[in-house]
Amino acid sequence: GNFVNQGHISVGNGDNLNVLAATGFSNQGTITLSGGGALHLHDNLATADLGIIANSGGTVFLDGTLNNTGATLATGSAGIGTTVLTGTVAGGTVTGAGLVFGGGTLSGVDVQGTLDLSASGSRLHVTNGITLSGTGGVGPATVLQWRRSHRLSPRRTIRPWPTR
Repeated sequence: GNFVNQGHISVGNGDNLNVLAATGFSNQGTITLSGGGALHLHDNLATADLGIIANSGGTVFLDGTLNNTGATLATGSAGIGTTVLTGTVAGGTVTGAGLVFGGGTLSGVDVQGTLDLSASGSRLHVTNGITLSGTGGVGPATVLQWRRSHRLSPRRTIRPWPTR
């Protein structure tokens, strides 16, 4: 079946809203996250399907595949807030400083925000190229996995975290 939100959904107090795979999700209204509320998107979606997500203290989990081709996924305070990538973002542009890497994949993406791998255990897979035009960093126990050759563009440097 389909799940189409045309109204307002509030998720807070540590509650979760799980959108399962093969649901046919579309947010045509507003989803508000606060107080540790979490939105888990296991479905394969287009960026336009996200609609308006007002996030003042919750977390969005991209657990499925987000087709971002020709679109911009805005994270952090100027977008959908803190966003944990455990699935795949394919194509397009990612902006803001709200993307957290939990083993997900960026495939053919232009990252114009912070590529922050500073959280312990951060993992990111890169396929089909990546353009890093924002700022970046790496952290303890971080793994950045490359498949084939990728160019950091324009001039970017990846420095390993110092061992202790």
